[in-house]
Amino acid sequence: MSYLTTRYNFIKDDLFLCPFVDINQGTQRLVMQKINLANDSVIFQESIDCIHVAVVDITPEDFHDYQRYGESQENLHNKSLYLRSSEQLTEIKLEPEEKFKAFKSWVAGIAEAGYDAFRIQGEIEQQAHLQYPIQDRLMRFVARAYPEFIYDYLAKIEKECVYEGAKHESSLIANLIPLLKNLRLGLSYSKNYKVDLDKLVFHIYEMCPSKKLFSHDSGFLELILNNSGIEFSEICRDFDLFEMDNYKINQILAANPEAANFEEFKKFFEEQNKHLRPAVATNPKAVDFEEFELLFEERNLNIQKALASNIGAVKFPSYENLFNSTAIQVLQGIASNPNAVKFEKFKDFFRSNNYGILRNVAQNPKAMELDEYNNLFTNENVKIKLLLAVQEGATNFDNYPKLFEDEHWRVKRAAANNLEAIKHTQYVSLFTDDHWRVRKSAAENPGSFKFEEFELLLQDKTPSVKLAAKKFRIEYDEIWNKVEYPKFKALLPEDGE
Repeated sequence: MSYLTTRYNFIKDDLFLCPFVDINQGTQRLVMQKINLANDSVIFQESIDCIHVAVVDITPEDFHDYQRYGESQENLHNKSLYLRSSEQLTEIKLEPEEKFKAFKSWVAGIAEAGYDAFRIQGEIEQQAHLQYPIQDRLMRFVARAYPEFIYDYLAKIEKECVYEGAKHESSLIANLIPLLKNLRLGLSYSKNYKVDLDKLVFHIYEMCPSKKLFSHDSGFLELILNNSGIEFSEICRDFDLFEMDNYKINQILAANPEAANFEEFKKFFEEQNKHLRPAVATNPKAVDFEEFELLFEERNLNIQKALASNIGAVKFPSYENLFNSTAIQVLQGIASNPNAVKFEKFKDFFRSNNYGILRNVAQNPKAMELDEYNNLFTNENVKIKLLLAVQEGATNFDNYPKLFEDEHWRVKRAAANNLEAIKHTQYVSLFTDDHWRVRKSAAENPGSFKFEEFELLLQDKTPSVKLAAKKFRIEYDEIWNKVEYPKFKALLPEDGE
C-alpha cells in the first residue's frame, strides 16, 4: 500500500473523516466520506488537497535552537500564535509516518469535536490566516449528506448562545457568520445540496439575530429580501434598515423595488456613492420619485447602463436620448428592455452588426411584436440563428422555416427541438436531413406525429434515429393511440415484444 490512512466517525454514524498521506510523495489529503454501513461501500466522498503540516512563523533552524538550547517555552508559544499555511514557508521535513501521526491526530480532534469542530476550526483559520481553510468544506459536506443537519446546528447555536435567559448577541453573530457564508457559496443552489433556502433563511430570521449581523455579512440581508415568506415592511420594522450606516446594505436597498415604496428611499438620490446611484437607476419602482429623472443628466456609464435596461425608466422623455449613446453597453441595455420597443429608433437595432445588441433584440419578447423581427432570420451569425431557433414565439414568423435549410446542423437541430416548429409544413424536411442528429431531434419532438412522413424516421438507417422514433412511440403511447395513422403501427413491433 502506497499510502497511510485511517478513518474517524464524524457527526453521524455513517460519516467519516479520513486522513491520507502518500508515502512516496509525502502529500496529504483529507477525504470526507458517507458510507453505506450495510456493506461498507462509499456512497459519495469529497476531498481536500493541499492540506499541509501547520508550521510556526520561524525558521527550521530557530525551531531546532529552541529544542537544543532550551529556549523559553513562552517564546515558542508566542511564535506559535502566528500559524500560517506551510505552502509559503519552508517545512521541517518529516518522514511519512511522522507526518501521518500528526495529520491523523488533527483529524481525530476535528472528528471528536463534532458540531463544535466548525467553530473551533473557524477560530484557528481566522487566527492563522490559512490559505486553504476547510471549515466551509466540512460544513458543506455534512449538509450534502444530511440537509437537516443545518437545523440541528442552528438549534445548538441558539441553545448555547443563551445566557441568564437572554440571547448573547456577539456569540450568536460569531456562530452564524460561517453558516451564512456557506449559503452565499451556493450551499442550496447546487444539485448536491438539497436545502430549502427560503425555509432556512426564514428559520434564521426567526432566531431574531441582531441587525449588527448585517455589518458582518450584508449578504444575509439580500437572502432575507429575496425570501417570499418575509414581508419587507416587517424587515424594515425589525432592523431599521434605512437607518443603517452601511454602504453595502444601502446598495441592496437602493436596488430593491419594495424599498422604493418608502418615503425614506428618497435619501438615496442625494448620495454620491459611485455604487449606490447605479443601483437606484436599476430600480423599476424608483421611477415613482420625481428625483429619478435627474439621473439622466449623469455621465456615469454604469448609471446610463442601468437606466437603459430599467423597464420603468422609459416613461421619461429623456430616455430616448440614450439611443444616441456611443457606448455599446448602453445600447445593449436598451435592446434588452421590453418597454423600449415603443421608440421608433428601436427598429434600427435589427440592422445592427453588434452581436450583443442582436442577441438582446432576439431575446426581447416585445421585439417580436415588430415586423422587423422577421429580418433577423436572414442574419448570418450562427449564434443569432441558434437563439432564434429555440426562442419562444419566433416560430410565428414567416422566415422561421429558413432555419430548416440552414447550412449549420446545430441550427437545424435546435429548430427540430422546438415544440412549436411543427406548425410549419416545411418541418418534414428535417426527417430526411443529411445529419443524423437533426433527424434524431425531429424523431423526439412530440409534434412530429402529425406528419405522415414520420414513418421515414421509423425506417431510418441510422440505429439511434430509428431507436429514438420507436422509443418515442412507447413513451408517448397515449398520444400514439389518438393518431389516425394505422399504417404506422405496422412498422412497429406489437406491445410486449
